[in-house]
Amino acid sequence: MKELPNVTICGIGGTGLGIASDLSLMGCKVNLFALDRSKDKIRSITEHGGIDMTGEESQSGKTGFAPIHRATTNPEEAIEGAKLIMVAVPAYAHEAFIEAFAPHLEEGQNILFNTGYYASLRFAHMLKEKGIFNKITIADGDIGPYVARRTNPTTCHIYRVKRKLALATFPGRKQSEMLKIVKLFFPQYRQEPNILWTNFGPGNPPVHPTLTIPIIGIFERYEGCNFYREATSHGGRLVEAFDEERLKVAEKLGCKVQREIDWFREAYDYEGDEISEM
Repeated sequence: MKELPNVTICGIGGTGLGIASDLSLMGCKVNLFALDRSKDKIRSITEHGGIDMTGEESQSGKTGFAPIHRATTNPEEAIEGAKLIMVAVPAYAHEAFIEAFAPHLEEGQNILFNTGYYASLRFAHMLKEKGIFNKITIADGDIGPYVARRTNPTTCHIYRVKRKLALATFPGRKQSEMLKIVKLFFPQYRQEPNILWTNFGPGNPPVHPTLTIPIIGIFERYEGCNFYREATSHGGRLVEAFDEERLKVAEKLGCKVQREIDWFREAYDYEGDEISEM
């Protein structure tokens, strides 16, 4: 049995709990880190001893109770001894997390922003100022590895494992070593030429804003909805229009990226002739 490195997952939403529980079920020692505002949820996980993971599929091939080594709001405790730190939160929360744990980074640690949004570029200067940038590796992923939802503080459900994932490090010369670590858990990761390719890639950017516009009334009238199941044909056409612009801009910058609909077929194994059907 291969020996897996220690991993810290930042964020306790659906993606964070999905990654943490599945890696734990693979036999990995996992720490969970959340900001102080989530201390009650962290306390629930600590008291429970881990996460109850259900799923229609998982990377480990398992479901059930996943023990968590340490769930904490203390950043120093959270990242101590972790070979890989995965930041599994929306882009607007990236800065708060990296500011919290950056003072405690150790030489040789690797940071992967699961959905990059140019995180490597945005935070390189801060890490250089702290004198740690050249001692660690930082990477942007194109998207998180799961479609997952937290159903309560100690439970998550994985709906889908993505079949196609990509990452690139900044600077690019560190890519092969980072990929070697990440592939221990997710062999579907592939290396892109640079972080422009991962950030111009399909996935989140073309889908979320465009699908929201036709269903905004649902958010205004009700307390919640199942975002993807509310997708409309109008939203799908907006995705396709946005996608045409994305492809043209990427091409001008030397990035060869997939159409969104083709990526959906490969990453999710979904069927359909239109985005809204998928």
